[in-house]
Amino acid sequence: MNAAVQDAARLEALATCLGLEPGALLVLLARRAAQPGAPLDAATLQREVALLRDSPGATHAAAALAVLGPGAYALDDIDHALGMIWADMAER
Repeated sequence: MNAAVQDAARLEALATCLGLEPGALLVLLARRAAQPGAPLDAATLQREVALLRDSPGATHAAAALAVLGPGAYALDDIDHALGMIWADMAER
């Protein structure tokens, strides 16, 4: 078994242990990485996990953007801009 397969299995096991899907674990790790030096205790971890469980749609979208990389952020920005333009046009 190569290292990537082992890492994937470990991450899936950790996600299962926390009661999360692997994509939600990715979001949790990204949220923590965005807060370097922030303390992480059991209560904070429980709050973070609960937040992810309570908002599956946003969690799934965030995981999808993280997996797709920087290009996905540009596409998301374009989608939002087009939505604003269409909304503005509809009001005229």
